[in-house]
Amino acid sequence: MAESGRSDPDYSEKIWRNSLSDNTGLPALVGRARTLSGETTPEARAWIAAYVDALIVPLREAQLPISGRRAVALCASVRSVHGALAALGRAQPLADAAYLALKWGMPQRAQGRRIADSVLDGVHRLALRTAGEPESSPWAAIRAEPDPVRRIALGLAAPESVVDRLALSQLVTDAFAELPLPERYALAWVLSPVFSARDRLTSATWELLAEPVARVLAFAEGGEQQVSAHRSRAGHWDYVLATVSALQREGHPQAAEIGNLLYTLFAVECEPCSPDRVVDRLSEWQALFAPQAWREAA
Repeated sequence: MAESGRSDPDYSEKIWRNSLSDNTGLPALVGRARTLSGETTPEARAWIAAYVDALIVPLREAQLPISGRRAVALCASVRSVHGALAALGRAQPLADAAYLALKWGMPQRAQGRRIADSVLDGVHRLALRTAGEPESSPWAAIRAEPDPVRRIALGLAAPESVVDRLALSQLVTDAFAELPLPERYALAWVLSPVFSARDRLTSATWELLAEPVARVLAFAEGGEQQVSAHRSRAGHWDYVLATVSALQREGHPQAAEIGNLLYTLFAVECEPCSPDRVVDRLSEWQALFAPQAWREAA
């Protein structure tokens, strides 16, 4: 039921025009759609309710919250869209109707807000995976976790039969989409060795992880570097140097590697960032993805 299919615009247009040109016309078509909507099975109604419930948390995280009243209306919209599709001769999965109802039923559109399809796609995919799952399911815990990086750790801890390669790759991709560039570098550094021994990611996601790591390695292997920067960036450069010097004085075991990462962000990416925050994130995520940590999360 949760599988999505592809629509055929040309076919839909043909059905629509034929419906208007025969003896029944638009009123009968609307009546047929209403009848079919009312014939939604109890199983389908239960799935729709679970799907809409699974939307609540990710929509809130995407800054697109919906009220309980709107959630009830969205359930009705899914049934109506599914009935309309059937009346048009399009026997599409219920999941397709759910996506159309979600895409065009968001109240923020009435406020003039533009909503990126990529955001709704991610929310929809997550809801499809968690709809109807028991509270003890790993997907229920992943859905309830607001931190996108911690979602990856929960997915890694789950059995591969529950969170497969494609699903885990999507969690990594979603986290990258939410993080600022400096933190993407930190996350790529942490996750690369974690996944290198496990065949749990798609090639496209590996490319996502590899790009920032490759940039840092290329910078480090370049030997002596000469960097020209506008005087307005001098304060940021001093901040980077002070952070690296402090790590060296403290005898941090990864002082050189962190230094190369921060230098790459400054010289290659020209990205303003808080070096202290990057260091803190590295420490936090390395602890989170330590082998004992993600195994205990299971």
